[in-house]
Amino acid sequence: MVIVFDSSSYSFISIKVGTHKKLTLVLWFVLIGSVSFGIYKNFTTIDRHTVHEKEVIETKIVDTNRIESFVTAFATDYYMWQQDQAAIDRRNEQLKNYLTEGYNISI
Repeated sequence: MVIVFDSSSYSFISIKVGTHKKLTLVLWFVLIGSVSFGIYKNFTTIDRHTVHEKEVIETKIVDTNRIESFVTAFATDYYMWQQDQAAIDRRNEQLKNYLTEGYNISI
């Protein structure tokens, strides 16, 4: 904006606003053209669908009471015995129930 003063009477003579009309019109056309092109490209794009694969993991509740009781009974039979030979033989017979074939209990 250019303001011109008359120095003798301190009054405004004219106000000239420089808008550069040609450049302004070109910039408006560029703005409208780019928005129009963006809308056109949005509606004419090739449909591409992203496939999201979902793996459903089902939770299973495992009852561990039988395992705990097995381990407790095995530990009780394994670590408790007496010093006489009959008690040791009885202990070995009880431990054979817990072990698979081929394993021997040795003291």
